Amino acid sequence: MPVGRVEYLNMGPMTFTEFLDALNETRLATTIRTYAPDQAINPVVHTRLLELLKHYHFVGGMPEAVRVYAETRSLQAVSEVHTSIIQTYREDFPKYIGSRSLQRMQHVFNFAARNVGQKVKYSQYSREDASATIKTDIELLCLARVLTKVIHSHCSGLPLQADIEDKVYKLIFWMLD
Repeated sequence: MPVGRVEYLNMGPMTFTEFLDALNETRLATTIRTYAPDQAINPVVHTRLLELLKHYHFVGGMPEAVRVYAETRSLQAVSEVHTSIIQTYREDFPKYIGSRSLQRMQHVFNFAARNVGQKVKYSQYSREDASATIKTDIELLCLARVLTKVIHSHCSGLPLQADIEDKVYKLIFWMLD
């Protein structure tokens, strides 16, 4: 452990415009950065942006996956990077779960992956384990910044946080700061 002041830098997923920059599509990235809502976009440019957005949705924002795609343009190679990242997460579980069940933690991780964007219902995760146990496993994965909770809000006024329901949420695999 270093002695002295330590500064933590948190890296999140790359944005679509950063993805375009990585692909040397700087003119398209500039088009997005300078876009105004009342401005028309050339249909050819719009079609190209939609095509690249589909690729971005598959590749995602993980810098290694974007780098591999920028170098190879191979979705198969990107899939191999994704598999490697997921395997790394799984291999790290034993280091951080303490006395918790490794098998249950992996089950929660896999279930969350299959149900991204779905409302969380603890009973669907496991019928054998108490909902408090599953909730704690989810909290650990959120603290590890593997999962992020998207908490429900009625959106009836500002600030939005005034109308949130902590118990109603969905899970996604990316961090929000």
